[in-house]
Amino acid sequence: MGNTDVIDIIEHSKHLEAENESLKSILHQYDQVAALKNIEKRELEEKVSAGAGFKSSFDQQLDELMLVKNYVHELMQKAAAAAEREADLEKQVTLSVSTSYQLEEIKSKYNYLLVQLDDLSERLQQMNIQNIIKQQYAGRIAELESQLANAEDEITALKNSSEETI
Repeated sequence: MGNTDVIDIIEHSKHLEAENESLKSILHQYDQVAALKNIEKRELEEKVSAGAGFKSSFDQQLDELMLVKNYVHELMQKAAAAAEREADLEKQVTLSVSTSYQLEEIKSKYNYLLVQLDDLSERLQQMNIQNIIKQQYAGRIAELESQLANAEDEITALKNSSEETI
């Protein structure tokens, strides 16, 4: 083996060592990014879990509001029927007036409940949007983890190739 071959091998070895150091640096950066992404993933998973709890609570409140809405609707129908029946009797006129006041109060409560229902629906929609965003983050994290795994495989292959040539 001539001097030129030895010099070429030494230069190639130095080049590979420099490239290896560069890859180690990149791997370290990927490790840091992966650690941050894992933290973000855990935080997102916690938020998704909390969001699911909120969604469940909102769904339950929505169901309750729908029951109240149906009940109020039934009460409104009953009050209207009672007002018609009681219009013939003077004694029941007072009761009809009282029922009208109750109906107005129920309408007021009904309107208030409708506003709450709209607010809850809007919150639920926001939670769904946040959930979609969190799922996108999770997808991006998985993609970065895959890229990191590919980079690690490439580094391993380069190490193996470097060791084989030495």
